[in-house]
Amino acid sequence: MRMLAIVSLGCAAMLGVEVHDVRAAQRGPHYVVGWLPVSPAPVRSDGEFHYVYEIQFTSYFPVAQRLESIEVRAGGDEGVVLASYAGDDLIANMIKPGVREPDPETLNLLEPGGSVVVFFMTSSPTSAPLPTSLVHEVTFQRTGAQVGAPPGVLEMVVEVQPQSETVAIGAPLRGGPWLVANGLSNTSGHRRTPLPQDGRPDFAQRYAIDYIMPAGRLGELFEGDEPANESYYAWDQEIIAVADGVITAVAGGMIDNPVVGQVTDQVQISLDNAGGNTLIQDIGDGRYASYAHIKRGSIRVKVGDRVRRGQVLGLVGNSGNSTGPHLHFHVGDRSDHVLRTEGLAYVHHHFEWIGTCEPDEDVVELACELDRSEMRFGEMPKRNDVVIFPERDP
Repeated sequence: MRMLAIVSLGCAAMLGVEVHDVRAAQRGPHYVVGWLPVSPAPVRSDGEFHYVYEIQFTSYFPVAQRLESIEVRAGGDEGVVLASYAGDDLIANMIKPGVREPDPETLNLLEPGGSVVVFFMTSSPTSAPLPTSLVHEVTFQRTGAQVGAPPGVLEMVVEVQPQSETVAIGAPLRGGPWLVANGLSNTSGHRRTPLPQDGRPDFAQRYAIDYIMPAGRLGELFEGDEPANESYYAWDQEIIAVADGVITAVAGGMIDNPVVGQVTDQVQISLDNAGGNTLIQDIGDGRYASYAHIKRGSIRVKVGDRVRRGQVLGLVGNSGNSTGPHLHFHVGDRSDHVLRTEGLAYVHHHFEWIGTCEPDEDVVELACELDRSEMRFGEMPKRNDVVIFPERDP
């Protein structure tokens, strides 16, 4: 499932990597390498197909260049423009690897040997044919003594995976309503967290969702004593298997953070235990469902167990790098660790969409619009959606 796609002016075979899913046409001198870890697969949500991916650009030119703009078109004869990035919008969708607080004035500046990562979430209507590729026209402008030189234009053609690569699964929870925090978007904390490890920069949380339960339709997360886990409606809710499959990893025994809003100082959080008590389930075809922040002592399965869709796996908790009871869920390409994986596309068979809630900075108060109800089929909910899952699944 994992694909390293690169485009450059050199010989990829000399680098020992597989050239995959990308083509390039140089229309001006740029000497830039672009690569993406996984080609996008279509994810249906709210009447559109969304393509979520990232491209890292690295300059091999001895003079600094600015990445000025990127236009994304659907592949094919018509070439409909799906997205355009320039100016502040481009800066807002870019990071520099290893730089925690980059200067916005220089963020798009590619020094010799420098790199930037650009995040994409492009969309097309479900009424139109699915594009088989996305064409990127990337414009660079030289700086310094070469200001005024013709811009370099790199055309990158990125293949879109067929819709069959987006796995359809059941719900990881029952009932609701559930608030979709850090869900499908291009701006969430999950989306912007690459994790370099084992020689590759994993985007494990590309499609990850934090499910938090607001009570009724009022958007309240808890009742009673706010700092207590037991006050939160999500606490102790049953986590269920999203598909038939085999449990490949279990990490249990980690205490739940006793005070909501604080990660306990009794445990030193690292990449290895950030998910707290976790489960990973093989759901077939090289895909693995990850469930994280499970309540201590509630896990009901062990490695090697074969489980059925809808079977209870454990209870929602507040363990690991968590500041309140919730379930973290995503699908990845590795079987042994929730964060050492590449996030893969998925949709749920069905759920009821009832509106949206915008959490405040501390995820305590919610501004909600819950005045409609729609059944959604074969979709992934978006960030800040509020959904109700079937009480029985399947």
